[in-house]
Amino acid sequence: MDLYQILMQHHRRTDQIFFIIGKTTAAEARRREQLFTELRRGLEAHNIVEENIFYPELERCSATSELVGDAFDEHAEIDAILQEIAELPTDKDEWPERIAELKVVVQEHVRQEEDRIFPAARNLLDSARAKELGRRMEAMKQQLPWPAGATGSQ
Repeated sequence: MDLYQILMQHHRRTDQIFFIIGKTTAAEARRREQLFTELRRGLEAHNIVEENIFYPELERCSATSELVGDAFDEHAEIDAILQEIAELPTDKDEWPERIAELKVVVQEHVRQEEDRIFPAARNLLDSARAKELGRRMEAMKQQLPWPAGATGSQ
């Protein structure tokens, strides 16, 4: 798989987790905790892979360096919201509100990535390089708490 396939599969898995969380109630505090743990680990692992493998390839080119800078800022915002949610009791009204806020931020990041960064990257990276980066991502994800179902290889 190339890097785009890997990242897009993780984007879809993240959407699934948000959907499942959205179906939970305050009475399912333990289930919410489990789902949030999976969501958080997945987002953090995803960010690490992007920041260490994908984005450095794009920072070298002036045409994509601004997009990458914006993506790093989005990652920082996601990390901050994740930390805030982690400190909230899952059975309080504020918890699903903050999850909804996180979902909006993540979906916007995904949209920017898939609509702007990926097309720009495809102009810079040939398919052989995209596949090589995909192999590196696969190797790195073995060292990270990558969520089940995020790639076809699990």
